[in-house]
Amino acid sequence: MARPKGTGRQQLRKNPTDNGFRGKKDWLVLCVILVLTFIVFSPSLQNDFTNWDDDLYVTKNLAITSISLSDLDKFGDNYVGNFHPLTMFSLALDYHFFGLNPFYYHLKNIILHLLNTLLVFLFIRKLTRGNRFVPLFTALLFAIHPMHVESVTWIAERKDVLYTFYFLAGLIFYLEYLKSGKIMFLLFTAVAFVLSTLAKSAAVVFPVILFLVDYYETRRFSLKTIAEKVPLLAWSVWIGMVALRTQSASNAIGDFEYYSFFERIRFASYGYMNYLVKFLFPHKLSSFHPYPDRNDIPAVYNLAVLGIICLAAYLALFGRKRKWVIFGMGFSVITLALVLQFITVGNAITAERYTYVPYIGFGFIYGIMIEKLWTGEAYKKYRNWLAGILTIQILFFSGMAFNRTKVWKDSETLWTDVIKKYPEESGAYSNRGHYYRTQNRYDLALQDYNKAIGLDDKNFRAYSNRGKVWFDNGEMDKALEDYNRAISIHGDYAEALSNRGAAHAMKQNYEAALVDLNKAIELEPDNINALQNRSVTWYSMGNFAKAAADVTEYLRYKPDDADMLNLRSLSYNQQNMNNEALADLNRAIQLMPSQGVFWQNRSFLLFKMGDKAGALRDIRQAEALGLKADPAFLQMLQP
Repeated sequence: MARPKGTGRQQLRKNPTDNGFRGKKDWLVLCVILVLTFIVFSPSLQNDFTNWDDDLYVTKNLAITSISLSDLDKFGDNYVGNFHPLTMFSLALDYHFFGLNPFYYHLKNIILHLLNTLLVFLFIRKLTRGNRFVPLFTALLFAIHPMHVESVTWIAERKDVLYTFYFLAGLIFYLEYLKSGKIMFLLFTAVAFVLSTLAKSAAVVFPVILFLVDYYETRRFSLKTIAEKVPLLAWSVWIGMVALRTQSASNAIGDFEYYSFFERIRFASYGYMNYLVKFLFPHKLSSFHPYPDRNDIPAVYNLAVLGIICLAAYLALFGRKRKWVIFGMGFSVITLALVLQFITVGNAITAERYTYVPYIGFGFIYGIMIEKLWTGEAYKKYRNWLAGILTIQILFFSGMAFNRTKVWKDSETLWTDVIKKYPEESGAYSNRGHYYRTQNRYDLALQDYNKAIGLDDKNFRAYSNRGKVWFDNGEMDKALEDYNRAISIHGDYAEALSNRGAAHAMKQNYEAALVDLNKAIELEPDNINALQNRSVTWYSMGNFAKAAADVTEYLRYKPDDADMLNLRSLSYNQQNMNNEALADLNRAIQLMPSQGVFWQNRSFLLFKMGDKAGALRDIRQAEALGLKADPAFLQMLQP
C-alpha cells in the first residue's frame, strides 16, 4: 500500500543524509531522557500509600486483598465509580507478589511512565517521518512535566499510566498499518485499543484520534476509512455506556440542572485554557482544585471563554496552512473533551492527571515551533537565547516535578499541600484529620475535623470521622451525636451506620446496634467493619451461632485475622463445637504467638476437653506473656 503524501510538513521529514550514527545518537539522547525521568520521579519510591483512593483501590480493596487472581470476573466490578478491570488486575498482581509494600507499586508506575515516554518518542517519530528533534523534545516534555506527577506518583492512578501504554501502542500500530497496508497491524490496533479501555474508560476517544491521524496523513475520508473504525466505535459506545452507568451508580456525575448551560461553557473553557497555560507555566499545582463558589465565579472564567473564541478563530483562519497545529490542538481537545466538566464528574474543576495524554498534542506543537525558530534564517542570531530559555525551562520542569513528587509522601504532606493552596477546602481538612486519627494523633485530628465542619456543616464524612475520635477515646455520647449528624445528612452512609452500631453496642443498646449494622451490611454486603461489629454484638447478646456465621463471612475477606479467629473460637466453644474451636485457636496462635489471651483461651478449652497437661502448658505460656493466671484454675490442673 502506497503511503499518501502529506502537505505542509516537508520540514519534518528525515534528512536523507542522516546515517546510522545519527540514529544511534537519537537513542542515546532518549536514554538520557529516561534516566533523567527516573531521577525526577525516584522520590516516590520512598512514598507511602495515601488515604485518597489508595485505600479504596489497594489497601482496603477486598478485590485486591482477598480475591484470587483466578477470579477474573470480580475485577470487572465497579470500584470507586469506575470500570477498569485491567487496572484492578494489575494492582492485584502487585499485591499477589509484594503484598502492601508501596515501593513496588510506585516502581511499577514509574516503569510504565518510562515505557510511555518511549512510546511517545516512537509515535511522534513515525508521525513526522523520522524527524530527529520533535520526537525527542515531545518525549522529554511528556516525561518530566510537573503536571504529570499526579498520574505517575499516585498509586490509585495506575489506570492513567496503564491505559496510556496501550493507547500509544495502538496509535503506533495504526501508523504502521497506514505505511504497510497490512491488516495485521489494524488488528493489533484494535487489540491495543480494547486493552486501553479496560484500563481506563477515557480511552473511548481513540477512534476519533484515528480520524485525526488520517487527516494529518492526508487520507481521504471514505467508506473504507470509516468501515475500518466501525468495530472500534461500537466498542467505544459500549464502554462509554458501562462507564456512565457505573459513575451514575456511584453518584460521581452531578445533576445537569445544577449549573446553567453558560456556566458549563465557562467551566469547560476555563479548564482547557488552564491546561494550556499550565503546559508552559505550571503553577499552583495541587492534587485537588475545587469548583468556584457558584455565586462568585471569578472573571477569569469569562476571559477563558474569550480565549477559546480567539483560539478557534485562529485555527479557522490559519489552521489549513499549519496542519501540525490542527493536529496538536485536535489531539489535546479530543483527549480532554470528556473531562472538561461540561458534564460534572467528581467535585474538582480541573485535575492535573487529566493532562497526561493531552499534553502530547501540546508538546508536539511546541516542538515544531522550537524547531522552526531554530532552523529559521531570520532567527539565527537568537539561537543562544532560545537554547538558554529551553535549558532553564527543562531544569525548572525537572526540579518542580522532583519536588512535587515528594508532596505525595503520605496523606499528611498531600493534604497539607492542598490546604496551603486552598485553605477553605473542607475535604482537605477532613482527609488530613483522618490520617491523624489513624496515627493516634487525636488532638490534631479533632482540630482538622472541627475546621472541616466549620467550613462545611454538610460534610458528613467529617462528622463520622470525628465520631471515631470520640469512640476511640471512650466518649460514646459524643460519638453518637456525630454519627447521628452524619446519618441525618446522608442516610445511606454505610460507614457511619456501622460506626453508630458499634457505639450503640458499647452502650449495650444491642437492638439499636443491630438495626444500624443490618442496614450497613444491606447497603454494602462486603463491609467487613460492619460484619465485625455485628459479630461482636451477636456474641454479646448470647447468639453464638449468628456471631460465628458473621465471623465466617468476615474471614472470607480477611482469613488471617487472629482476633476474629479467636472470637469464632469462643462462639464455637459456647456451642460445644470443641474441635472447631480448637482449630481456630491453633490458627490464631500460629498467626499471633505473642498474644497471651489466645494461649489462655486454648488452655481453658483443652481443660474442657480433658487435656490437663496441654491446658497447663498453655496457661504457663500465657503467664510468660504477661497474663496472671487464676490460682484456683492452676490448682485444678495439678496432677
